[in-house]
This record gives sequence, structure tokens and C-alpha cells, in this order.
Amino acid sequence: MKKLLLAAVMSSSVAFADTIATVDLFKILKNLPEFEKIETEMQKETSVAQSKLNNKKLQLDAKIQEIETNKDTLSDQKLQKIRKEITALQRELKYLEADLREDLAMREQEQKTNLINHAVLAVSDYAKKEKIDIVISAEQVVYQNTTKDITANVIKAVAPTKDLTKDKQK
Repeated sequence: MKKLLLAAVMSSSVAFADTIATVDLFKILKNLPEFEKIETEMQKETSVAQSKLNNKKLQLDAKIQEIETNKDTLSDQKLQKIRKEITALQRELKYLEADLREDLAMREQEQKTNLINHAVLAVSDYAKKEKIDIVISAEQVVYQNTTKDITANVIKAVAPTKDLTKDKQK
């Protein structure tokens, strides 16, 4: 029902629009100057998280190795203590992994939202400057005249130093 209502509103808006253009938001996102920086930051954060997990796994492996190599010589009390430590480390590892995964997912979502907002603002600014009434996402258009695609122009506006010939060749 919402889609039908949205289509009706879009149809009535389009009927009164003088200039309609399309844009590929994904291409704009990839060409934003912040894109590579954010991607690099996320890789660093993922590496730090992986390092924390690896350290905890090493602690766990060391305790398991301690039991395996010394099980014949350890007292029952010491063996019981190490087993409890192993159980605690396994629990910590499980919770640490879940927490890190959740933190990274939230951080990634925040970054994506910021990039999308930046791209939408760039499209909006360009459309206002060029007096375009409506800009529609190219992914949802059944047919478009490629002369009305403003993607490359918006990319030039937000990232004038990027070489767009790479994207055209792909």
C-alpha cells in the first residue's frame, strides 16, 4: 500500500516537474573523498578487534596446552583450577567476539549513514544549482535517457580530483 501511495505521489510530482534527472548514488558514494578514509579506518578497527580476539585465543590455548602437557603431574586441585580458568576464558572469548562484532557493525552503519547523507546532500546541492526539479535513483528507473543522468556531474562537484575514466571503463 505504501509503495502504491509513493508511486501515486511520484507520478503527480513528475507530472508537474520541468526537469527530471537520475543519479547513481552508489557511484557517488564510492567517489566521495571520505570513502577511502572510512574504508581504511574500518579495516584498522577490524584489525584491532581481531588482535584482541587473537590475544584471548592465545591465552586460552596456553591454558589448554598447560593441562595437556602437565595433566599427569598436576594435583586434582590445580587441574580443577585450570579447567575453571579455561571455561572462564572461553566465556570471555565468546562475549568479546560478540561485543566486537556488534561494535564494528554499529560503527560501519554510522559511517554508511554519514556517507549516504553526504551523497544525498551533494545531489541536492547540484540539483538546486542546475534547477533540476526531481532526481530519481537510477537503480529504480525502468528507462532513462542517459543525458539526464547527473551522476558524473555530482561526482565532479564533490570530488574534482578523482579520475572518472576508471568508472566509465568498468
